[in-house]
Amino acid sequence: MKKTLSTVLGLLFCVCGYAINGDGSAGNPYQIGNVDELYEFASIVNEGSVDANGVLTEDIIVNNLQPELFDGNYEGVKLWNPICGKLLEKYDGLFDGKGHSISGLVVSPNKDLYSFGFFGTCSEKSIVKNLIIKDSYFSANNDIGVICGCNHGTIENCESYNSIVDGPNNAYSTLYRGGISGANFNKIRHCYSTATIKSPEEGIGGIAGYNSGYIYNCTNNGEINCFDTAGGIVGKNEEGIIENCTNTG
Repeated sequence: MKKTLSTVLGLLFCVCGYAINGDGSAGNPYQIGNVDELYEFASIVNEGSVDANGVLTEDIIVNNLQPELFDGNYEGVKLWNPICGKLLEKYDGLFDGKGHSISGLVVSPNKDLYSFGFFGTCSEKSIVKNLIIKDSYFSANNDIGVICGCNHGTIENCESYNSIVDGPNNAYSTLYRGGISGANFNKIRHCYSTATIKSPEEGIGGIAGYNSGYIYNCTNNGEINCFDTAGGIVGKNEEGIIENCTNTG
């Protein structure tokens, strides 16, 4: 009887508890080495632990995707729900990619979300660094960036490769879309993008669609497709500082 009870309790712990290693603290961040752990980390943060810290320990493939051939059919595709994508949610922790890559993210339009990317919105305290996102597809009717939709923190040493940022119009507000962040209000530095940015509206840029912060030592080598205001580094700059940046897209 005791053995049976212990087995049941053990099974309940496995089902209800988190399997991911670490506790999210600065000294013991969550260790993310596969798809399940990546989605588990996103769930932990989106369920309220917005200050959880995480590190990648391996390259991760979510979907085997060729973004340029993706036709918008989401059937059979594993979708990504952005970390802190809802209105008033902001990621408050440190995420260190350790130079590893996440590939095959697919983000689709979702009326319940406010900002789109690997992260939705990052707070003033957040740091996202050493992260590579590649071979991914982002489509939404609000701010989109490959790394972050709306950045109030620090993004550094991050790269976006062979990804597409796309989406329909939003009749209620101006949309900002960028290869690193849709809108930037703080710091983006030492970042690189080859993402293709598409929009029928103004406010798209190779690094950020909108900037009122500081963008330093960044390079865009991606294609910009827009019918209105666009820029190789920034689409719309309002009292922001852009230094030592290069556009070859």
